Amino acid sequence: MAVVTVFAGSLFSRRNLVILKEEGVLEEATISLRMALLFPVTSSILLLAFFYFFSLFSAIVLLFSLSYAVVSIHYVLSTLAVMVHFTQKLVWVPYFGKVTVIDIISISLALLISFSWILTGSPLLNDVIAMSTCIVALSFMHLPNIKVASFLLLALFFYDIFWVFYSEVFFGANVMATVATKAAPNMASTVASKLGFMDTVKEIQLPMKIIFGRHILGLGDIVLPGLLVAFALRLDSDVNHYVASRFHGYFPVTFIGYCVGLLCAMLAVNVYNIPQPALLYLVPCTLGTLLFRGWKRGELQYMWRGPPVLSP
Repeated sequence: MAVVTVFAGSLFSRRNLVILKEEGVLEEATISLRMALLFPVTSSILLLAFFYFFSLFSAIVLLFSLSYAVVSIHYVLSTLAVMVHFTQKLVWVPYFGKVTVIDIISISLALLISFSWILTGSPLLNDVIAMSTCIVALSFMHLPNIKVASFLLLALFFYDIFWVFYSEVFFGANVMATVATKAAPNMASTVASKLGFMDTVKEIQLPMKIIFGRHILGLGDIVLPGLLVAFALRLDSDVNHYVASRFHGYFPVTFIGYCVGLLCAMLAVNVYNIPQPALLYLVPCTLGTLLFRGWKRGELQYMWRGPPVLSP
């Protein structure tokens, strides 16, 4: 699921880059060097806040997750429909006026999936919402060059290692694993029982992760290296940097690197039977692969500056 999400998010990112540039808002969507360096700090503060005050934040996050699930699923479905040239026929809807058929379908499906998730706590629906969230993030966040990408991913490489392997020494528990596996009290269960409706799950996993079997992958482990994969695709799509053979471009090797890194992380969990920092494997396999390809082609300086088409 993570691999599909990164691939789809990269395609959405390439398409959205043109739209953001035309609307003059690309600068707001571009990650600066300052943002990259502050990211591990702000992420650590939020992680500790969830660790110590999860019961206080869980209700707010649950409500936000429900509303954002509707928005993200609608965005993904409606954008996908445009990309495959689905009909844009307009129909009249009372109180809303003219809307497209795909908007009606996508919003209806988004509402169905989101409320089914909060009522049942289905891991599959949790993953659908998490995947949609990641695709939206990859669509609206952009790396301008390999310099920012390197600082961001290397900082998060050490961030992930510390919070998974060494946080127990300082905080008495594995902070990352504890937060990742905590379930939130389901407010929908309380409301449903008071109204005499069907029983719902009393606790629910928040869609801040993808769950498959015994493996849990945080959204950051998808979005952050996914930003680099999307950057590689946009780099190949630069009209002034067209690669005749697609396999010799940056995207294929970086995407394969993500797949290999993810596989290594999963194998490490099975072999050592303890939580693993996924970025420990994903960062070398993606950033390392991209830098090696750039070095082989003598284009590291070009990548360090970034092509003008990717700059705000």
